[in-house]
Amino acid sequence: MVHHLLGDLLDETLTRTPHYNYNDADLMGDLISFRNESVQAKMPERVSCMNPVVSTEIMTMEALVDRTMLRQQNATSQKNRFALPLDTSKNIEVLWITCEKGHVGPDDPHGPEGYNWIAKLSKNRIAMRWYDNTVLLLDRKNRSAVP
Repeated sequence: MVHHLLGDLLDETLTRTPHYNYNDADLMGDLISFRNESVQAKMPERVSCMNPVVSTEIMTMEALVDRTMLRQQNATSQKNRFALPLDTSKNIEVLWITCEKGHVGPDDPHGPEGYNWIAKLSKNRIAMRWYDNTVLLLDRKNRSAVP
């Protein structure tokens, strides 16, 4: 299954200048290929995951973000810090991914060591934790899609 990068979202409570901007040209339009045997993408932080292992968990997006994304000191509490296109207080399916060899994005600043998450937002859209407190929005595409 191939997903096309639709946009990247930043923590709206961030008080410093992040590495990425909203809908950053370095990320927009990139493809991430998810297969049983690998996850691959040619992005600024290259994704090369061989033999991914996936476990699932049901939780709210608010709980997921609070648990795994860097929260700024003295930041006011905000329910949907990334302005995600969903009700962040409703339960969603979260996929925790680790790789037998390689990596599929960050496992820090928080969360299970060696694991990154993908949140199922709908049948054809996912959100994926990315570097520097960024969340990627991806839409499902057919296998012949080009960046």
